[in-house]
Amino acid sequence: MSLGSLSLGHYVQLTLTGVLALCLGQQALSATPIVINEIMYHSKSTEWKEDDSAEYIELYHAGEKPISLESWRFSSGIRYTFPAVTLTPGGFLIIAADPNALRVKHPNIATVLGPYRGQLSNGGEKITLEDADERTVDEVTYADSGRWAQRVSTKLKGNDDWIWRAPHDGDGKSLSLKSPLSNNKHGEHWGSSNVDGGTPGKENDIYFEKIAQSWYQ
Repeated sequence: MSLGSLSLGHYVQLTLTGVLALCLGQQALSATPIVINEIMYHSKSTEWKEDDSAEYIELYHAGEKPISLESWRFSSGIRYTFPAVTLTPGGFLIIAADPNALRVKHPNIATVLGPYRGQLSNGGEKITLEDADERTVDEVTYADSGRWAQRVSTKLKGNDDWIWRAPHDGDGKSLSLKSPLSNNKHGEHWGSSNVDGGTPGKENDIYFEKIAQSWYQ
């Protein structure tokens, strides 16, 4: 049937149905209980030398039932396929560039997986987590500017000069989600950890409970 033969009522009904289906689909994706919760993508061991071994990604389980991550994988940002491992509700899981090096720096971490292939970009990139059926579970495109940073004024030859300031970009801090129940696709829901090295394996130290209300926003 052509659109021209549809009544206005039928057209409105079909349009609303399509919008509702789209919204429900977006809600189902955003409501996944496994979320990318912390990213250490640009650390330095000295002022002039970057410490690639300090990189990691932290997952958090915001659901109510244990979930097997066997054969899940990171398909962009880094490359890693999960072994037979189960994440329990409220639990954290670390995937590290160098698991042994990370355990030395953070000896209290319960579970560290890795190493992964590739390197997280210092300037920002997309990280995609997929399940065993290659469906996107979570996806974050982080950055070191815009809503992922703060714009600050400096003086250059007596004139104002504006730059992006992000302590998670090379100053030893991690990029941390303020609440695992917020929409982690938005840069304003992230911030820099208060401590060097971040907080792998435990609640982020910039946790802000009230931001959870913007989960679907």
